Amino acid sequence: SSLYGQSAGNLAKSLPENINSRDVIARTRDYFEIKKLQTRLSAALRSHNFRNILGRPLSLEQDRPDLLVSHYLQSSIAECSILLFSNFVKSYGGSIIPYYVIHDALLFDAPKEIAENLLERKRIDLYLGTWKFQAKISSI
Repeated sequence: SSLYGQSAGNLAKSLPENINSRDVIARTRDYFEIKKLQTRLSAALRSHNFRNILGRPLSLEQDRPDLLVSHYLQSSIAECSILLFSNFVKSYGGSIIPYYVIHDALLFDAPKEIAENLLERKRIDLYLGTWKFQAKISSI
C-alpha cells in the first residue's frame, strides 16, 4: 500500500507500534525507485503510450503520479495473475476446472489426487515467460 500512495497515518494502523510508517513509505518508495517510475509513466501518458508491464494500453484522465503508479501496478498484476492462472490450468491438461478469479486468487476444482498433491506442497511456482512467481495453495 505504500507503493499506491497510502497515507502514513493509515499505514500506521496496520503496522506494529514500534515501526515508523513514514520510514516504511520512504524506504519502499526508494527501493522501488518510484520517482523514476512516476517520471516514465507521466511521459508515457503525455505521449499517449501509457501501458501496463505486458503492453496493454491504459487510460487515465489526469497526470497524477500517485494514480499513475497505482493504475500501472494494479493493471499489470491483474493481467499477470490471469495469464499465470491460465498457464497453470493448461499445465494440467484439462484436469483442473477453473471457476473464479478473484483479484490474485484462482478458485478451481481438481481430481482428488491432484488436489492432495497440491495441498501437500502448500506452495507452487508459476511461470510467465522468464518470470517466476510463487503461489500459495489452500483448500476452501
